[in-house]
Amino acid sequence: LNTRLFQLRVQLDESEEKLQAYREAQKLVDIEGIAGLVTQELEQTSEQLVTARTEKNNLQSINRVISEYGNNNLELLGSMPEITSHKVVQDVKREVILVERKVSELSEVYGPKHPKIISAKAELATVKSNLNKQIKGLITGIEKELNRITRTVSALEADLVKIRAEYQEITRKETAYNQLKREVETNRNIFNTFLSRSR
Repeated sequence: LNTRLFQLRVQLDESEEKLQAYREAQKLVDIEGIAGLVTQELEQTSEQLVTARTEKNNLQSINRVISEYGNNNLELLGSMPEITSHKVVQDVKREVILVERKVSELSEVYGPKHPKIISAKAELATVKSNLNKQIKGLITGIEKELNRITRTVSALEADLVKIRAEYQEITRKETAYNQLKREVETNRNIFNTFLSRSR
């Protein structure tokens, strides 16, 4: 028994040293904690990617419509829900309607060469020009936003590949670590059994 006990003690020490050496070589402090963090990061990045892809698809479909209408067809572009729902455009459109009403009211009283008519028409031209400018600005904004979200999607996809690789590496380390840990526990149990018999 004493001989076997000595062998088992050596075996237990060796397995403990092996486990410690592996922990130090892989710089493992808290393998479960690290795995948990990486899993969380993986989930968050996946969610962000899904959101970004949805946004990208929406912007791409808007951009397709803009391309079909043509960038200079401001009349049609101004009727797009994505453009008309914008507050700035709504405000300017209201202004256009007010000025058009003013012009039509003045036309009933004055002739086309009257200074008030000329002034009102000039104001209408300015307001319409402002509306076109706002629409063009929004279209440019949509294109810029699409470029930005495309870059974001690419960056998130790259991050996801990196995090997945990191996760696989950690699970490999975790598996090896658990094997070594089990070996230590088995050796300790056998040693304790022999120790109690010896006593």
